[in-house]
Amino acid sequence: MSCDSKNECIDKCEPGKERSNLPFQWREISEQEQRLRLQSWPEPMSVCRDVIALEPGNVIVPREFLDIAYQIYNFEIRSDDVFVVTFPKSGTTWAQEMIWQITHHCDFEGGKVNLGARSPFLELPMLIPDHKLMPMVPKEKLLQAKRILELARSMPSPRVIKSHLPICFQPPNLLNRCKVVYLARTPKDCCVSYYHHEQLVPIHGYEGDFKSYASWFKRGQLLYGDYWFHLSEAVSRQGHPNLKIIWYEQMKKDLPGVLQETCTWLEQPLSDWSLKELVQHLSFDRFKSNSAVNNAALTNPKTGQCFIRRGKIGDWKNHFDTETSLEWDDWIQEKKREFKINNLF
Repeated sequence: MSCDSKNECIDKCEPGKERSNLPFQWREISEQEQRLRLQSWPEPMSVCRDVIALEPGNVIVPREFLDIAYQIYNFEIRSDDVFVVTFPKSGTTWAQEMIWQITHHCDFEGGKVNLGARSPFLELPMLIPDHKLMPMVPKEKLLQAKRILELARSMPSPRVIKSHLPICFQPPNLLNRCKVVYLARTPKDCCVSYYHHEQLVPIHGYEGDFKSYASWFKRGQLLYGDYWFHLSEAVSRQGHPNLKIIWYEQMKKDLPGVLQETCTWLEQPLSDWSLKELVQHLSFDRFKSNSAVNNAALTNPKTGQCFIRRGKIGDWKNHFDTETSLEWDDWIQEKKREFKINNLF
């Protein structure tokens, strides 16, 4: 499928009569953006190279999303599901583990199983390159990741499901059918964490400097698109009884309080002992050393950097120069007014 012109939104997702209920369109990115993208993500296996833009929102995704869009939109929701929805690098893994442990009554033994197997990543198949591009990974493992939707459908309840897609691209009536936790993080720290993630993970393979990366983030051209559109999709639904917005910074400052509040909202009370144990389980040092959540395969042999990196508030101060920081301050205030999300941070 192709566009008649680079700015034209075209036919509804994949061809085929069963695809007609999808609520969005897609378009090709501009030739100029594509050229710049190939320079910043030169690795052939990078999922950031061949991308398209979904509308509304200019949500950037790998073209492979079209192969699973219908399955995601028509994914059958159960009333006891909990979806964890985040913009990338907002503390997703931390929130997943928190919600899984709450809904499974602090099953720390069961929690030794890899989190990805316990809490499926809904759109993971679009982020898995062809086996020819990743010969170092066993084909069986790649196929298993490609079949994550099958795994999710067959999992016993209660399911905790992860997605980075904005709420408008989730299955319809999601909020009327199950609980949704939306974890948010302030944009400067989110950008820094995303930058390190894309340098670390081979299927991203970003090779530019931080200042250039910050420009990609600010323009809304990274995978999953615009931070503000993503956040506004949750904020505009704030007050819905099945939606809970949690800030990463809030979890860092008062984890016991967030846990207690979330347990109440989920109607999953924990004993004082269980709550204390869960606080310890989710503490940064314990979390970073937990092989079920911190993927040891994603460790940079040169720097020692791993998937769970620093977990700090304010790490942006180590990356933004004064000029860029001031520009971002103005930009943040402008976007907060535009999307009516004042007073959130």
